[in-house]
Amino acid sequence: MQAVILSLQRNPRLSWLLAVLLLTAAVYLPIFHNGFVSWDDNIYITDNPLVTGPWSQNLWRIFAGSFEGHYHPLTLISLKFDHSLFGASARAFHLHNLLLHLLNTFLVFQIILQFHNKPMVAGITALLFGIHPMHVEAVAWASARKDVLYTFWFLLAYLGWLRYVASAYRKYLVFSLAAFVLAVLSKGQAVFLPLCLILTDILLLRPLNNRKIWLEKLPYFTIALILGLIAIFAQARTGYTGSLAPKPGIPEMIMLAGYAFTLYLLKLALPIQLSAYYSYPQYQGSEFTAGMWLGLLISVVVLGLVVYSLRKNKVLFFGLMFFIVNIFVFLKWIPVSNYIIADRYTYVSSIGLFFIAGYGLERLRQYSKPFALGSALILVALLWVYALTATARVSIWHDTLSLTNDILKNNPKVYTALNARGIESMNQGDLRAALQDFSAAIDVQPKNARAYANRAGIYAKTDRNPEALKDLDMAVSLAPGNAAYLNNRGLSRLTARLYKEALDDFSAAINASPSFGVAYANRGKVYNSTANFEAALEDLKQAAAMGIVFPYVSFETGIAYYNLRDFNRAVTQFNYTLKKDPSFTEALFYRGFSNYNLGDFQGAEDDLGAALSRDDKNAIAWAMRGMARIRLGKKAQACADFYQAKNLGMKQVEKEIEKNCQ
Repeated sequence: MQAVILSLQRNPRLSWLLAVLLLTAAVYLPIFHNGFVSWDDNIYITDNPLVTGPWSQNLWRIFAGSFEGHYHPLTLISLKFDHSLFGASARAFHLHNLLLHLLNTFLVFQIILQFHNKPMVAGITALLFGIHPMHVEAVAWASARKDVLYTFWFLLAYLGWLRYVASAYRKYLVFSLAAFVLAVLSKGQAVFLPLCLILTDILLLRPLNNRKIWLEKLPYFTIALILGLIAIFAQARTGYTGSLAPKPGIPEMIMLAGYAFTLYLLKLALPIQLSAYYSYPQYQGSEFTAGMWLGLLISVVVLGLVVYSLRKNKVLFFGLMFFIVNIFVFLKWIPVSNYIIADRYTYVSSIGLFFIAGYGLERLRQYSKPFALGSALILVALLWVYALTATARVSIWHDTLSLTNDILKNNPKVYTALNARGIESMNQGDLRAALQDFSAAIDVQPKNARAYANRAGIYAKTDRNPEALKDLDMAVSLAPGNAAYLNNRGLSRLTARLYKEALDDFSAAINASPSFGVAYANRGKVYNSTANFEAALEDLKQAAAMGIVFPYVSFETGIAYYNLRDFNRAVTQFNYTLKKDPSFTEALFYRGFSNYNLGDFQGAEDDLGAALSRDDKNAIAWAMRGMARIRLGKKAQACADFYQAKNLGMKQVEKEIEKNCQ
């Protein structure tokens, strides 16, 4: 132990690095008690066929299309990798996020050392990055994998470029470019790396009039342009560019940008009243709030400080501009969401401000012992507050109810939180609370397609199909390309026996999402209902190949085989259905019918007897068991069955009664 302590004392870099990583890991220990939350975890992970389905069906689709308005195939592959190894284990997903966060913290430490060789500065910067409460969202939220993943590749590309600058070895430049491609494929926000490299040139006093410096950036800008355009196209194509977000004019855009910028600065300095959702400020026309005017004033002051620091203090200039470059696109110049800021957007941008803090505290330490003591006390107090706040924030992401209650405590009109809490209440069987939340979400935002679709689910569960169909019509009209809404409306139309309309919906759902196996299964059910059994088999086989193994899929497959008089295959399907769900009474009836047609009269009698003990209103089953008993020589029992069928209104059985029971 003494040898280890002496080694750490002699190696301040290692001491700082170990302290940073251990403290960061300690802050995030509660993450292992967290589950998934209905705050996009269901969309990105648990209910995402691209993640839960087979690799062979989905790998090409991941790269060929966008998802939820984003083009981030590497993120989806990362989530799919976890699901392939660990299934729907929330702990595995959280562990992966935490490991990426620790790696990112390590890379921040190495990057600061690379261009400012002071372990204390690197340590403070990395520690602030590791434990700041605003970073909890990017780590503790499983669906925020894109943020920690793109940051890993972004920082690795950054470090590779710094090594190239220090050594002039082209292998580091090639490595950096490869990492940059992976960063942009993880999240489009990575496209700002080339601008960060130029800022670093200024910090390192590299001559910007040197042609070589600009040529080495050309591949970065080319990659950023191509993949950035793909990301913008994906957002525009899916309508992600904010139909529910405010659409301000130029004055409002400037005021909102200043407000958001200042809010980011204030919450990074003093992380109080943090939330997973921050509403837009309430203002009327050009009558802006005092907070918006204050935000504009602070933004102007900061921009003035940037101009001043360009000549006077390169560290201050670099840190402020690094923050501005990486946060600029999230200042609501383009309305891409219905919240004004988000904690996770500070994950990379804050590194610039943390570097200023580390550099400033290190400079204070150099003045005198009182300054050194004061700066140490400030640092310890600040880190203590940050650590406690961060740990508390990690626990808030424990489950959907704890998260949504935290959001709604400060703002009861956040319709996305009402939606999410309603989903959780529905999953827990509290349909009344779920209905209240979905209705409240619709009252707050009448153009909220998801709330209509969710409320329709409650109506469907409570046998209120006309109301469900009305809500689903509204959901589809608001989001016409949403495969899930089309599929659900198809089910509602199927319940209403609107077969043609249901078929149209399931086909539209498949066109919108070719990997949506459930829609194939449901369309197969419609084909069965309309006696198109060959088409039904084709769709049901496709659904099974996509991993849809719900009992009703094999049952409907058995029905198709039964009606095509392939009774052996029908029995196989019904056997599988009953293995998955022994209470599936209808499968028991049809297995009995199939056994009768195969000449297995004892099997038919057993199956139909078991089925009738659960449901004695099936006239066909009484008649069929009677026929089986006739062939088994049980005439008296057969006649009793025939009379039961007759009493239930089946006239065709009278011939058997006349023939066998007089």
